[in-house]
Amino acid sequence: MKKISETHNPLSVFGFYDGFDFYRIKEKVEVPHEKILEINNNLRVSEEHRIFIFTESGFKEVLAKDVRHGDYLILPSKIDVEERKIEIPNLGCKLENGVKEVNFLNEKLAQFFGYCLPSVYKKGKRKSLKIKERDLQVLNEYRRILSDIFGIEAEVRSSRNDGFYEIGISNRYVLEVLKYLRKNLYQIFNSKKEIIKSFLRGLFDVSGRISKNGIEICSDEALFLRLLLLRVGIYSRIFKGDRKLKLVVDASEFQEIGFTSLEKRKELDEILKKSFVKKTLPIRKKKMEELLKNLGIEFRFSSSEGFLTYEELEELCKKYSEVKKVFGDLLNLRFEAVDSIKSYPCSDKLIDIETESSNFLANGYLVHNSTYRIYLRKSKENIRIARLIDAPNLPESEAPFRVTEEGIKDVEEK
Repeated sequence: MKKISETHNPLSVFGFYDGFDFYRIKEKVEVPHEKILEINNNLRVSEEHRIFIFTESGFKEVLAKDVRHGDYLILPSKIDVEERKIEIPNLGCKLENGVKEVNFLNEKLAQFFGYCLPSVYKKGKRKSLKIKERDLQVLNEYRRILSDIFGIEAEVRSSRNDGFYEIGISNRYVLEVLKYLRKNLYQIFNSKKEIIKSFLRGLFDVSGRISKNGIEICSDEALFLRLLLLRVGIYSRIFKGDRKLKLVVDASEFQEIGFTSLEKRKELDEILKKSFVKKTLPIRKKKMEELLKNLGIEFRFSSSEGFLTYEELEELCKKYSEVKKVFGDLLNLRFEAVDSIKSYPCSDKLIDIETESSNFLANGYLVHNSTYRIYLRKSKENIRIARLIDAPNLPESEAPFRVTEEGIKDVEEK
């Protein structure tokens, strides 16, 4: 996983052509812009960048400056990649007092690393790591995981007058492993899904909380965590917190991750018992009945009120091959309502790329190529018109030309 500024030909980016896949980057340019738009606290683009949205009229490709509140941004329901193991190299530490060596990131180590990550951020140059936890059951579980992985028996102590318990880790090898994983954090994106889930469970164990909006976590890595959740098919939203970005996951989807805390598990179960919300698409059922009629299918929902659910569309696709052919791809997409659009002055150059799929994911959203796009059309006689539609630093324009036996020639002005 790389920042767009670090991409280049022949690397590939995730996009949609005949399904979601990786497509090669063809061109990359740096272009100055006066303003930058931030949509839904997450997507940062120039005003002229083209974005795919969904409205009551269906899919549209619009300039970012023309996106409106109530439009829907488009995301994949999940991101599949070629999975790779994260190897733990020789870190130059002596293994003493029965400490066990680790060679790969597995589920247990991923969960332990996720739990320790906020403490690893704070560690700096200190030669020990202190993990504090209010829930003794949770801390004892991670103490056990530490023993299983490294063979280290840590002592649980009561913290000073604050109601917390803590364990200290001073073994150099363990600290170097955690430091190495922190340095290579983004490689977890290519790990197996079970390893990703374990890492997320550890991180949410230490930093997540249950609220009326869902499961929340404030993190400097919120944007990365959102993409990591998409790797395992979980949708999340980004909001502005007091000091950090806040990521929110719906309780029904968070079941895939879960908590170690018995208390939080019970609280989550209670929320799920009271929740009857189903995932929906931004298509009203009455509209869907009209669309089905256009396909020659007479169908009525038991209730035509409200929006179409993913379950209902899936059943329709199973029952009618025509529905699957026309609407089946919607099952692989998620839709996010636009509720925040902000404009900022831009002093830096923005990176624009062109891909083989003509689109790519930017912070999880499907956006159009941002370099050059030209439409060709016939005119009178043997004249053709080349119309420049997209360009990062040029206005829309067109130029006539002739195709002759000697090649392409300009059309002389009369």
